[in-house]
Amino acid sequence: MVIVEKRKMERIAVFRLDGSLDLVRMMRLRDAIINVMAEGYPQVILDCSLLHSVNEKSLDILTSTLCWLRRFGGDVSLLALPFEVEETFRDAGVYPFFEYFEEERRAREACRLKRLAMAG
Repeated sequence: MVIVEKRKMERIAVFRLDGSLDLVRMMRLRDAIINVMAEGYPQVILDCSLLHSVNEKSLDILTSTLCWLRRFGGDVSLLALPFEVEETFRDAGVYPFFEYFEEERRAREACRLKRLAMAG
C-alpha cells in the first residue's frame, strides 16, 4: 500500500493497493486514511487495480472507516476493482456502500463534486 499522491487543491488522497488485504494490512490502511483526513484530505481514492484479494472480514474495517469519514464530510471511492475482489465485496454485503470507478479521472471528478456539494 502506497500513497501515490495527495492533491491539496482537490483535497484528494490516492492510495495504490497491491497484493492482498488481510486484517493487519486493512488496519494499516484504516490508520493511513485517518491520517490523511487529519492532514486535510477527506476524499480518498483507493486504486485497486493491482489488488488480488481481500479478506472478507477485513471489509468491516473498511466500511466502518468509510462511515467515519462520511461523518466528517469525507468519502472513499474505489478505482479499478478486479472482478475477484468485487465478488468478495458482494459476498460480504458491503458492495452498495461504496462508489466504483473504472477511470481515475472520473473518480476525481466525483470527489470534486462531493466537495462542492458539502460546501454549498
